[in-house]
Amino acid sequence: MHELSFGIAALIEPILTDDNKGSILERVRGASHREVERVVSEYRPPVVLRDRLQYVEVPLSQPRDIDTALCERYFARMSPEAWRDRIPTEQKVFVQFLADEEFLRLFEEVRLLMDTSGEKSFADVMKATLAEYRDRHGPAARQARRGARNGVNGPDSRRREWNSSSRHVPDDVRDEVFVRDDGRCSFVATDGTRCQCRKGLQVDHIKPFANGGTHDPSNLRLLCGAHNRREAERTMGAHVMKQFWRTQ
Repeated sequence: MHELSFGIAALIEPILTDDNKGSILERVRGASHREVERVVSEYRPPVVLRDRLQYVEVPLSQPRDIDTALCERYFARMSPEAWRDRIPTEQKVFVQFLADEEFLRLFEEVRLLMDTSGEKSFADVMKATLAEYRDRHGPAARQARRGARNGVNGPDSRRREWNSSSRHVPDDVRDEVFVRDDGRCSFVATDGTRCQCRKGLQVDHIKPFANGGTHDPSNLRLLCGAHNRREAERTMGAHVMKQFWRTQ
């Protein structure tokens, strides 16, 4: 046991039995903390977890200079209840999700690419990676790159033909509509409330394509699935659109 740290010993103690202690001790000698956690997980009951987001309040980092720290500690001892309420906090988001070994390898590789010391936090690595993906694949980024290649300053800087025999909306037009509508369903209720949906958005023709509607951005809008169906039934008639809707 002298080869094990107290932390590792405490980690494996709950799973040790007379029958398995020999094999477990052999596996954890010289292993990293993460490798030991993997061994321990094999002896614990399976757990069911789900992806989760939760807003939490966390204390702000405390000042490091000794005078301020001593002053904070003194007042906390003098009036702990009143002083507790004065601890500054900030709102964060607790994120939980399940991943596999491939994710972990990719994460460690990307973290070392960002910082060779490997000290960047999970949040820092994920935020930078997500921002890079957005800046590479987002409609606004694609529109900007397209404009740079074509030497134009905006979506109206060149003449385009909106009439087309194809129902397919050109990619540049689709990106323009996504940027204009801020990637959100554009349906507005009678009380002025706009739909908040940002998932499963569809580019809808205000004047239906079947009735001669063009791909001009002024004739296009973003709608979620429910509001696209509602508008289609209102415009074309429920009896016409019924054949296109999936039956439950």
